[in-house]
Amino acid sequence: MKNIFYKRLVMTAVSFSAAGLCMTLFAGCSAKTSDASQSTAAFLQEEQQSEKADLETAELEKAELETIESESAHSSEANLKESDISKSDADNPDTNKPDADKANANKSDVNKNDTSKADTNKPDVDKANTSTAEPQASNQDSPSSQAKAVDAAETIISEDSVEQNSSNERKAAFISALEGICRNQVFPDGREFQYDASTNGEGNQFAIYDIDFDGKEELIIQHTTAAVAGMVEVIYDYDSKTKLLKEELRSFPSLTYYNNGIVSADWSHNQGLAGLGDFWPYTLYQYKQESDTYIEIASVDAWNKERADEDYEGNPFPDELDIDGDGFIYFVTAEGTYAQNTVVDGEEYERWRSSLLGNAKKMEVPYQTLK
Repeated sequence: MKNIFYKRLVMTAVSFSAAGLCMTLFAGCSAKTSDASQSTAAFLQEEQQSEKADLETAELEKAELETIESESAHSSEANLKESDISKSDADNPDTNKPDADKANANKSDVNKNDTSKADTNKPDVDKANTSTAEPQASNQDSPSSQAKAVDAAETIISEDSVEQNSSNERKAAFISALEGICRNQVFPDGREFQYDASTNGEGNQFAIYDIDFDGKEELIIQHTTAAVAGMVEVIYDYDSKTKLLKEELRSFPSLTYYNNGIVSADWSHNQGLAGLGDFWPYTLYQYKQESDTYIEIASVDAWNKERADEDYEGNPFPDELDIDGDGFIYFVTAEGTYAQNTVVDGEEYERWRSSLLGNAKKMEVPYQTLK
């Protein structure tokens, strides 16, 4: 429960803090420098207060763990003493009987005989007393079981602390990246983030979302306030080992995300034979957990006979390959099944595409305005 709470808390804090930060910084780009400085100072103060609260929480958790260990140690010592006493009583049930035996020795022979008869029944009573004492001792929590409980509690607290620290580092890295974009117009890797002041940043977006289903949020930057060649969408993940952001995917910002890890990325230009409006060429990427990146798995273009009877080299439209006769064929480049620019008809193309996407659903990315 604590893990879920931390994750939700960090997600909310990052999204709203980042959105507020970027709005302030882009305002600074339009000559409102003093307001941006005041907002940035307030933001940094809030971050310091947040870090202070995190430290106080960690101290409380540490104190709770020390209390658990102390109570367990006292409980173990008390249980050991009680166990030893119970065991001693069970092993020596007759230690307090010397006076009674003396008195019995002074009695008449008849009484001795009666006493002897009574004594012959004592073993069963002793056995009962012993069996009663032993379970009492065995029901006590052993020191080893209590030690395991303490170790388990310590492990949980330790894991929570590590995860919280990692989430805080991820949050700080994302905020730093957004700050670099908004204030300095540079991507995390130092590339220029082209900015048209006349647009006031309208059109640029970002999202913090687990887009690849690895259980951790990624930072998605969608940059459109630039020339077509400079437009880009980038997915960043945080590497806890290098303490740096890592690119998972960089492509033209016309992406469709599917919930099976596939991304369909439209090309920036359509200069093929399909014609505008009928088909737009695209590339498919697949997320690979081993490398924590998206790799290209296929690209597709097409030829519409109504748009062009011949290709750019003067070759006529291949009617023999257009099995369904709709005047449309596809050029597919993919690993395995298809070689470079394999020509397929509509029906075969749909079968191939379905083999990759199947019943996968399109994802709605929670973009926020980056300005």
